[in-house]
Amino acid sequence: MLLLFFQDDKKKDKTWNVKIRVGHKSKSRYIDTDHFVVKNQLDRKFNLKDSDIIEELEPRLKNYRKAIGRMVDLDDIDAANVRRSALVFYIKTLLGVASV
Repeated sequence: MLLLFFQDDKKKDKTWNVKIRVGHKSKSRYIDTDHFVVKNQLDRKFNLKDSDIIEELEPRLKNYRKAIGRMVDLDDIDAANVRRSALVFYIKTLLGVASV
């Protein structure tokens, strides 16, 4: 899991929504956050450099990782049958995240 945004999703007010990527087997789903960044919060390569946002979202990432760990032991299931969208839905439901 990591924090990111899409350069092409720049809003009219010149901000980008920070998203959380949930990935499995080279495929990803994204969870929107309520954080938006402007260009000066990014480095030259358009990576998030604002430590305040990173620190604020770190507990959420930790909780998401715990939620995934509580689901099942991944060694006991056929990973091909686990849908990433179902995983994202599970995390949001478990932790009460309203936005998609």
